[in-house]
Amino acid sequence: MIRTGLAAFTAMASLAVTAAMAAAAPDNNAYYSLIRTETGQNPPVGWTRLPIPAGSAEVARDGFYADAFQSEAGGQIVIAFRRLNPVPFINMGTYDTDLLILYNVVPTRYDQDVRAFVAAMKSVAVAQVPPLSTAPDNVFVTGNSLGAYGAQIAAKEFHYGGVGFAGPGIPSYRSPPDRAANFTNYLRYGDPVANHASDAGIWWAGWPVMARPGDHYGRIERLGDSGSQFALGTTVSLAAISPVDLVQAVGLLGLGAEVGLWHMSPRYKTPLHIETLPTSR
Repeated sequence: MIRTGLAAFTAMASLAVTAAMAAAAPDNNAYYSLIRTETGQNPPVGWTRLPIPAGSAEVARDGFYADAFQSEAGGQIVIAFRRLNPVPFINMGTYDTDLLILYNVVPTRYDQDVRAFVAAMKSVAVAQVPPLSTAPDNVFVTGNSLGAYGAQIAAKEFHYGGVGFAGPGIPSYRSPPDRAANFTNYLRYGDPVANHASDAGIWWAGWPVMARPGDHYGRIERLGDSGSQFALGTTVSLAAISPVDLVQAVGLLGLGAEVGLWHMSPRYKTPLHIETLPTSR
């Protein structure tokens, strides 16, 4: 009887430890470092890359790229979505997907790539020794820019937690009042890409089409100076003026400048006090 009780207690304790490990989300240092881990580059210390088939990890025609990593300490899985580098006349799919989102059109093929990657990740994870849990509370997603859009899609459809840096809203998506608390969008004031959404406080009607972009999935955390948001609103209004004239040209140039000023990843790294993790050798 005592042995039975002890065995039951040990089993329950083991389950509790496993659940606690699965529930421990990575921090922003890990998310950022995994996003920055390029193809062929060693992952950060404490992380191992999962062998996802190349056909699921990179789809150039859609500008899709993702990677999956396993935490060596707790067995958590992180999917890191990245914007495939838009080499002119080679990776034009990146621009195509960007334009669809800009025009509030669902990038169907990109979304399908996200689903295919998640399916491939699950197959690889369960084949590991020992098998990795693919339960929603053990898988996390992250990404920057277009990659943050991919992370939102994965989080929304599969109930994963995680963070997105500088991602746009999801075309035609309207968030419920009780937003998902386990996924955070970091939006920099003044960043035209991150603020291309109905829930960002910028009115995009009239530019480039008379359609509101969609909301972000999950909660929003703003970074930077709100004065930059006022400047962004002004340039958006100028760029919406039609037909094309000098005023609109000034607005378009202003948007380009603001992308350079506020959308680049260091503009998110600094206010979040992110420290890039050392890579393994």
